[in-house]
Amino acid sequence: MDQVEGLNTANDENWVVKFVGQALSYTVTGLTPTVHYRFKVLAMSEQSITSQFSEVSEYIAAALPDALTFPATPFPILQKSNILL
Repeated sequence: MDQVEGLNTANDENWVVKFVGQALSYTVTGLTPTVHYRFKVLAMSEQSITSQFSEVSEYIAAALPDALTFPATPFPILQKSNILL
């Protein structure tokens, strides 16, 4: 079970369940770029026995540029004593 909340939310009632199922990894989608998020995880057995929640992890959702640009000369010229770009 994977849960997420906004950084400034103070209590457990505001955690949101993002995934319930069998998986060793899960990608959370739909996050707003540059917003802080907090995550915690617990494990549940087939008999519905649950673990303690993990420590809370904090992340900032990445903000990707609209377009990527590359330099006209992608590789520098290497010499013995310097690197020319």
